[in-house]
Amino acid sequence: MENFYILQAFYNNIKTVEKLIDLKIDLNYQDPSNEYTALITTAVQGYYEALELLIEAGADLTLKDKADCDFSNYIPEFKLEEYKSKYPEQFKDFILKHDSNKFGL
Repeated sequence: MENFYILQAFYNNIKTVEKLIDLKIDLNYQDPSNEYTALITTAVQGYYEALELLIEAGADLTLKDKADCDFSNYIPEFKLEEYKSKYPEQFKDFILKHDSNKFGL
């Protein structure tokens, strides 16, 4: 079922993504082949409406794929800054992790 989540995110199927969120399907499931999550998939595809739904629903922003990239590596910097200011609560851990990585902590 979680793999279906990633597929729906890939195709930007907003209604199905909303339904899967309502059903409490694991937002952080990682595809074994590339370790993509639904969040990373939407970022790669540039589907910002689905991306916002997943952020609002509490998807883990710090998970990385096999290329050692999290979702922020796949979106423009201005979108990342927009999301940080729009969803400060969801970005707390993300910011802490990125800041500690920056300083080698």
